[in-house]
Amino acid sequence: MLTVAMIIKNEEQFIEKVIGNVQPVADEIVITDTGSTDRTVDIIKKFNVKLFHYSWNGDEARARNFTLSKCKTDWILFIDADEFIDIRDYQKIRKLMSGENGYIAYRIFRRHYIDPAIEFKNLYQKDWKGSYILHSIIRIFKNGEGIFFSRPIYVSVKDSLRDRIDKIGNSNVVFHHLDILRRRQKKIEKMKWYYHDVFENFRKYPGNPDVIYSLAHYYDLRSEFDKAIKYYKKALTLNPEHIKAKLSLGLTQIMLGKEEGGMRIIKLCKAQKDVYP
Repeated sequence: MLTVAMIIKNEEQFIEKVIGNVQPVADEIVITDTGSTDRTVDIIKKFNVKLFHYSWNGDEARARNFTLSKCKTDWILFIDADEFIDIRDYQKIRKLMSGENGYIAYRIFRRHYIDPAIEFKNLYQKDWKGSYILHSIIRIFKNGEGIFFSRPIYVSVKDSLRDRIDKIGNSNVVFHHLDILRRRQKKIEKMKWYYHDVFENFRKYPGNPDVIYSLAHYYDLRSEFDKAIKYYKKALTLNPEHIKAKLSLGLTQIMLGKEEGGMRIIKLCKAQKDVYP
């Protein structure tokens, strides 16, 4: 059996659709609210969902692990409130639960759309069109195997599986990530969250390329493009293959009118085969 789990805050734009999207594969849905002040909680209460509340303390990994502690089935699928499972993969997810191959965790393909023209038509959509970055992330795993979230930013269960890499399989399941379609108010709220957390993370982990990328992205959200470029470049100095930093650097340069240089960087990203089409 499978629990679909997520943590949320002020997700009234998507939460009803996300729940509807995961219901066909979920035997249990566990949601942790970290302090919503909009209609999110009222919407969730319309569904057969186990809803918990958690006081946000700036540690996303802890909030996710709290959610894991509430899951009662053999398998867990962790999803964000702006992600949607490709409906063609429902049966694929069910087959993973058999455990015949000995895997205790699976990677999914996450399409992070970067094209604001992407259309979300309905829950049964098959024709997803728009440019995206492709990530491989562990999001489906067995319960009770000591699997947990860690890391200061871009939290992951990868570290808890470091000595069990041979137990991780590739599911080829696709999640569509639609952060690009968030309402302006949610983006402003996200910027405030960055202001609260990103500088603290930078103080603690000044040599972490993901943390530096997040600082650059914070300045991007504030339209402080010169500072954004400075930190995108710093992240790339530490990790030249950091696809998000590379793509964001190209897009920011285009915003500043440096179209030729920006397009050159974006073409390099596409050459890495992580950006489609």
